[in-house]
Order: sequence, then structure tokens, then C-alpha cells
Amino acid sequence: MNPYTGSILWFSALLMPVLAGAQTASAPVTPNAFPGHNHSMASSTAHSLTLSVLVDGKNNPELIPDDLAYRHFVMALSAPRIPSLDESRRRESLLQPLNFTSGDHDALIGALAGVKENLDALNKTRDTVTGRDAAASSKLLGLRDQERALLDEASNRMRSTLSPQGLIQFEAYLRDHVKKHIVIYGNK
Repeated sequence: MNPYTGSILWFSALLMPVLAGAQTASAPVTPNAFPGHNHSMASSTAHSLTLSVLVDGKNNPELIPDDLAYRHFVMALSAPRIPSLDESRRRESLLQPLNFTSGDHDALIGALAGVKENLDALNKTRDTVTGRDAAASSKLLGLRDQERALLDEASNRMRSTLSPQGLIQFEAYLRDHVKKHIVIYGNK
């Protein structure tokens, strides 16, 4: 089992621009520092937590687990079934460097159908969890596991629907670009 896929906190510069400029060996994380992600710190604003960089994908992309890179890219690509013009443009800008055939492009978008809505539903549920007791922690861990399962299922659909050449292009892009934008934080 990879030591970086356990119960650590991970953020991606690709998805979390707040951390994109972090160059230090540790980054302070305070409650409510990440909009929409304040659920795990409940109502406490008096505490702060310092997390160390365990893996910086910019320096060691080979240490970023493939499943983590897939999850990040699926989250970045997910859009509503009927995306707005801005959502569609954002997704196309992420897909453009892959230089997919139209068949692979459409297959990838089809494999992600419904992911955004399911992620939004999980986040809504997550936002309702209050308290810092064992029941709240258990609920949040369950939601995290559901989110991982959802993203892993979407990743598997993507892999199974792309052509062999499309899959080669996609995995090269993950290795050469996506992993370089992921930073794994946790306690040493």
C-alpha cells in the first residue's frame, strides 16, 4: 500500500489555486482557509495546523500515485451534463493539450457524465456535518470514501472508453503534466 494514500490531507495546485504559490516546506492551514472545505474543522477558528509537504509533484512526480492523479484530473474535468459556456470552455482548455481524436474526446466527456452532479451532492451532504465528535468524523470519512469511489469509477470508465492511442496520450499527460501540479501535505 502506498503511504501517501492513507489518512493524509492532499491538495492540488491544479485544483486549489490558493496553494499554487506555496514554496515552503510547510503550509499553515486554518479553519475555513479553503472555501467549501471547512467541514472538517467545524466551528473552531482558534486552532491552526501546520502540515509538511510530503511529496511535491513538481520535484518528484513519480512519487504521486496514479489513482490520485486520475482523481484530480476527473475533478478538474467534471462539468454539469449541460455545461455553461464558461464550464465548457474551461473543460476544453484542459483537454486541448491532449490532442485527442474527436472519438476519444467525446468518449472521455461521456465517461464523466453525472460526475459533477454526484460530487456536488456529496459536498452538500458534507457541508451539513457538524460537530467534532466520533460520529461526525465517521460521517466525513464515509463521504470521503464515497467521493473516492465515485472518482475511481469515473477514472475506470475513462480508461475503458478511450482508444488504445488515446489512453497512451492520456496517461502520458497525467505523468508529464498533472502529477507535477500535485502536492501532498500531511504530518511527517
